[in-house]
Amino acid sequence: MSLETKLGIIGLGTQPDKNVNDKGFFVSAGPKFKLKPTFAREGTYGTNRLSGGYFRPELTISAFEVGESNFEDDLDLDGRRSGDQIFSIGLMINYGKQWIIGERFSIDWHIGLGYAYVSDGDGGYYYRYFASDSSFPIAINSGFSIGLCTK
Repeated sequence: MSLETKLGIIGLGTQPDKNVNDKGFFVSAGPKFKLKPTFAREGTYGTNRLSGGYFRPELTISAFEVGESNFEDDLDLDGRRSGDQIFSIGLMINYGKQWIIGERFSIDWHIGLGYAYVSDGDGGYYYRYFASDSSFPIAINSGFSIGLCTK
């Protein structure tokens, strides 16, 4: 088991062509439970014990302010008005697979499903997952990462 954490800053860059000017942050954390490691066939060298499948329960909190929109009615693509303060919290169960290459690099992908509470009650993208509206508060996420292994 290991603990995985992520911190994201929302709004470091702007995307004026997509009307995205939000500012805020997200933080997520969760324990990573390894499933059986992936090993090579008998008679060959084994792969790294960190390689293989895993599942990870994850708690994510995000808070951001909706930036100004270039649209005429001042709504962004998810129907939010500029200046709105959005808070969301999600509890996800992720399944993923990780490979260690040459004892130096890590390649990882995951997909998850869970529950999300969103302060505005609407669905949309909350910078770590997609959430439906409050009538059916389900959330999904997926990700891909490449990392450097240190000892």
